[in-house]
Amino acid sequence: MRSLPAARIGGLRDLAEGALVYVRQEYPRYYMRLDTSYEAYLAQFSAKTRSTLKRKVRKFETLSDDGRLDIREYRTVPELEQFHGLAREVSRKTYQERLLDSGLPDTASHLAEMRRLAAADSVRAWLLFLNGQPVSYLYTPIRDGSVVYDYLGYDPAFASHSPGTVLQLEALERLMAEGCHRLFDFTEGEGAHKKLFATGSVDCADVVVLRATLANAGLVRAHRTFHALVEAAGRQTERLGLKAKLKRWLRHGGEP
Repeated sequence: MRSLPAARIGGLRDLAEGALVYVRQEYPRYYMRLDTSYEAYLAQFSAKTRSTLKRKVRKFETLSDDGRLDIREYRTVPELEQFHGLAREVSRKTYQERLLDSGLPDTASHLAEMRRLAAADSVRAWLLFLNGQPVSYLYTPIRDGSVVYDYLGYDPAFASHSPGTVLQLEALERLMAEGCHRLFDFTEGEGAHKKLFATGSVDCADVVVLRATLANAGLVRAHRTFHALVEAAGRQTERLGLKAKLKRWLRHGGEP
């Protein structure tokens, strides 16, 4: 079970009495409320953070030949098909795709689902352009009143100009202006981007329920040991300053 609220784990153990209930990992699931005005949302930030965000937007505007942001929204089936082709141009350059194989999908199943969602008015997507060139994309399905942070990517050549942050801000303003969405769901996991824009979080966990056998108990112990080793290695790389260097390397597409 993915993203099970941590408060429900005890109840799950009661229901699965006699089974192995293994909490694979725990994490905050960040969200922000969309049933407010953009001005009220910005007011929740400190003056310093508001100034930083505005400066990033102005900085990106100065790169444009006409001094304005060029952000385009896509909702219908024909629009999403156009979006997908342009966003794939950006995704091919991202470290998510080049190094982690997790860029915007180019599969038949993803395209079919994208068209289905668009036909039901259940998806929003945006592209940030610079002088006619797409440099960042955001793709968000809509489920039960929540806009889901599914895919965000940007051309690493423009990383120093914060295109992802600029696009995220504009998308949030437009979603709030629609006045029909409840939450923006940043999904599982942590990250500076999510922490910055979120207005709250729920403690969640990925939980596996297994038959109580010796073999399964051994698998659980092995996974716990492996996970502990990974965490120890992560703490060591952070202590040596290697973690920050790796993140910078990834953000710039794995190039020196």
